[in-house]
Amino acid sequence: MSLAHPAGVQHRSPRNRRSFSIAIAIAILPTACGEPPPGPATTDDYAAALDAGDRAAIERLAAAGEIPDNALRRAVDRRCNRLALLLDAGVDATGFDGASALAHSLSRDLPECATRLRTAGARLDAWGNPGRHLLTAAVARGDRDQIDRLLAIGFPLDAVDRHGTNALLLAADGGDLELTRRLLALGADPDVTDRDGWSALTLAARKGHLDLTRELVTAGARVDGVSALGWTALQLAAQAGHREVALELLAAGAPADAASVVAETALIWAARGGDADLVRALLAAGADPTRRLDGVPAAYWAHEAGHGELAADLERAAEAGG
Repeated sequence: MSLAHPAGVQHRSPRNRRSFSIAIAIAILPTACGEPPPGPATTDDYAAALDAGDRAAIERLAAAGEIPDNALRRAVDRRCNRLALLLDAGVDATGFDGASALAHSLSRDLPECATRLRTAGARLDAWGNPGRHLLTAAVARGDRDQIDRLLAIGFPLDAVDRHGTNALLLAADGGDLELTRRLLALGADPDVTDRDGWSALTLAARKGHLDLTRELVTAGARVDGVSALGWTALQLAAQAGHREVALELLAAGAPADAASVVAETALIWAARGGDADLVRALLAAGADPTRRLDGVPAAYWAHEAGHGELAADLERAAEAGG
């Protein structure tokens, strides 16, 4: 009996039959299961999409979480329209990359990029150096150009950094009258305090910044504000020997007899310093010469410091008051 195959049918060995089956499977798989998924995107895919301005591709990459971590910051180095492409495609600007891109755009004087990032929610708390936010870092290093850029995009004037301070407090402490005036004119709170309760006025008074003290008083700063330890601007000025500042504060209504938590008063400090003019002004404003520090009154402290005549004046004032 003939074992010949029917006409038109070729004989295949087992090995050939296996190869044929694999080929058929490969041929029908796309039809049966749909097109195979594309492989993961690469940095080249992202760069090509960005260069081409392909928003749809950027959107796909963003949805798949395949945008590089520093994409926004790097986009600032290119063109603001490329940054806008990323933001319009939904790339998140609220994380560290957005904050870093914002700081970078400001340092490069690119207000358009900075504005787009702020609108997209970029944080303003990128740290210019340890603990500082962008504005306090700029104030601390005296970077007027950066301060201008930050104020132009609406940086919150009273924002406090990780040190518990803000732009106005740093300006006052540093004696920067021009910046203090500008911040106050823009609406900065003259009574804002740091974490220890120090206000711009107490900082200015402690350093003896007379014009700055006047500016803050004119702006409505409280002359009776106290720190966490009970220090007032007047006490600090008297302690540091800044007579003109102390007299300015007295004229503005600062309480003459306020005491710190350890009972130090402006009068005791003036007595120790031998400042007869300030002592007289404090007594005229109602300071009590009988108030004691470590159990003894102002006259004792004046005598201890070698100011015998002033000590005698204080003794007479205490007797007259008694």
